[in-house]
Amino acid sequence: MLSGAQKLQYLKGALRGDALQLIQGYSISDANYQEAWNVLQRRYQNNRELVRTQIVKFVSQTALKEKSFLGLRSLVDNSRSCVLALKTMGYEIAVADENYWISFLLMEKLDS
Repeated sequence: MLSGAQKLQYLKGALRGDALQLIQGYSISDANYQEAWNVLQRRYQNNRELVRTQIVKFVSQTALKEKSFLGLRSLVDNSRSCVLALKTMGYEIAVADENYWISFLLMEKLDS
């Protein structure tokens, strides 16, 4: 298990731009990791925007113009990615009879 100092070091190494600037002043220590993480969450953890982004990604997928295994696989993978992202945010979305809108949106993306 990583210490807080190690986590903060990795976090700083992974961030760029405004996010890095936001926590740049925190020295590497176990105690500062949680503080830096909380600052980032307050700034960037906007659930409404995160959900909106996944819905836009889902409905904006390119419709298949022709029968294509790769195109179909891409559609399935992208759709699954969106549904899983929403699930991790606490929104359970099952592709079942009660979710006609998911089936409808996916069918609209298939070639005619």
